[in-house]
Amino acid sequence: MNLKHRRKLIRITAALVLIALAWINCRSYLPTTFDQAATRHHALDLREVRSVEIIRQDSGGEQTITLTGSAQVQRLLAVFNGVKLRKSGSSPGEYQTVYWITLRGDNYRQTGIILYDHRYMIINAVDSDIPKDRVRSFKILSGLDNRRIDDLFTR
Repeated sequence: MNLKHRRKLIRITAALVLIALAWINCRSYLPTTFDQAATRHHALDLREVRSVEIIRQDSGGEQTITLTGSAQVQRLLAVFNGVKLRKSGSSPGEYQTVYWITLRGDNYRQTGIILYDHRYMIINAVDSDIPKDRVRSFKILSGLDNRRIDDLFTR
């Protein structure tokens, strides 16, 4: 193979690699759902969630509740059903209410959710055997009703 053909082959290979990287990057910012985001990166099957701890902080202070009954846990998880998300690299900005939610499943698997109002969500693995790069930030596009979470604090 002569030098001219080799350069052409290198250019074509480099172009294909750049196209593949651009495609992967674009796919990572496509809208997704909460279920897909939580299970894809954190190895926690939402059907295995047995208890949930929620800490809510707003201008009135901080409150904590723990949900252990199956019906309570499923009622909370239903809040996230159909929530549309988009991966985000930005910070949540200003917010009025923040929720720290810990989902605990069988075998002590845990997933943490930090929810800033109804606009921004961070999902991270809490288990020590899961790498730290499993933290994902999302802009909430639609479908989240914080009032349903707040109702849990009034019961």
